[in-house]
Amino acid sequence: MQVFEEHNAEITQDVTVSPDGTKAISTGIFAADEADNEAILWDTSTLEVIQRLPGFYSRAQFLPDGRTAVLSGNANGNDVDNGQLLLVHWDLESGEVINWVTDADIQDGYALDLSPDGTSVFVVAWATHMHQYDIDTFTKIQSYPLPRDEEWLVSVDVFPDGKIVLAGGDLGDIILFDVPTGEELRRYNQGSVTWGLDISDDGQHFLSAASDGSLMLWDVASGEVLRTFSGHTEGLESGVFTPDESQLVSGSADGTLILWDVATGEALRNFNEHGETVSKVAVSPDGELAYSTGYDGQVFVRPIGEQPVDEILAYINENRVLREFTCEERRQYRILPLCDENGVVHEDSN
Repeated sequence: MQVFEEHNAEITQDVTVSPDGTKAISTGIFAADEADNEAILWDTSTLEVIQRLPGFYSRAQFLPDGRTAVLSGNANGNDVDNGQLLLVHWDLESGEVINWVTDADIQDGYALDLSPDGTSVFVVAWATHMHQYDIDTFTKIQSYPLPRDEEWLVSVDVFPDGKIVLAGGDLGDIILFDVPTGEELRRYNQGSVTWGLDISDDGQHFLSAASDGSLMLWDVASGEVLRTFSGHTEGLESGVFTPDESQLVSGSADGTLILWDVATGEALRNFNEHGETVSKVAVSPDGELAYSTGYDGQVFVRPIGEQPVDEILAYINENRVLREFTCEERRQYRILPLCDENGVVHEDSN
C-alpha cells in the first residue's frame, strides 16, 4: 500500500485515474485554510505532484485523451450552503485553466460524468434538475427536470453509447433519461439515497451503491436486481467495476473497502486503512490497483490483483524479522550451538 500525502484538507473527496493509468487527480475540501482546498494531479508511480489547481472541487474526471480534465465544485469554497456551481476545464500539461463557468442557479457541482466522446459534461448538484454543458464553451445544452416535487439528484453515469444516462435520487429511485430528448424513460427503486453508480461496458448492467448499505447489480432492460452484495455495516458512498468486470470495489461510511466477486457475490478481501467514511474508490485501467479517498483526508493506493507466489515469498524473505532463540529453546529443541553455563552462544562451536 502507498499513501499520497499532499492534501492538507479535512476530506479528500474524489480520486480519478487517467486512461493510461500513469496519473491521478484527487481533490481536497473543507480545509481550515480555504487556500488548501485544491485538486492535485500526480504521478501514480512516484506519487509526485505534477500540477495543483486551487479550489473547492467535489468531482474530477479525465477526458478520453488524458490531456485535460473537467472538475465540478463550489464557487464559494467552504460555504456550501450558499454556494453556486463551479465548472473548470483544466489543461493538465500546462496547469492552466482552459475554460470555466459558475452557475448561480445551481448549488454546488456534487457529481459529474462525461459523454463518451468527451464533448459534454452531465452535472447533478443537489437540485431537481440534471444539467448538460458543452465542454468547450460551458454553455448549457439542456436540463433534465424531475416530475416529482422535492426530489434531488446526487449521482450520475452516462451509458457507453452516450444516448441515455442514469441519475441517482435522494428519495430512493434511480432514473433513466433519454439524452436527445431529455425525457425520463424509467425508474429503478433502490430504496435509499443512491450515492454511487457504475454502468457496465456493454450497457446491459449497472451497479448502485446506497446510503442504507445496499450494493446492487441491476439488469437495465428488465429492471431486475441480479445480485446483492452484503458485507458493509454502514452506508455506501461509492462502488465501481474492475476493468474486466469480474470484480468490483465498494467504499463505505464504515471506513472499509471490499473487493467482491461479481459472479458469486462473495467478498474476496477487506481493506480498512481509512477508519472513517470512504468517499470515493477508483480502479486502475489494468485492474491491479484500487485508489480511495476519505473523511480522514488521506489518499490510499493498494494492490487488489492476485500476486504470484514467488513475489509473495520474495517479499516475506526481504521483510521478515527473525529473533534469536533463547537458551531454553536451544536446549529444548536441540538447536545448535547450545548455550554454555554462562548463557553464551559460541557460533563456532558444535
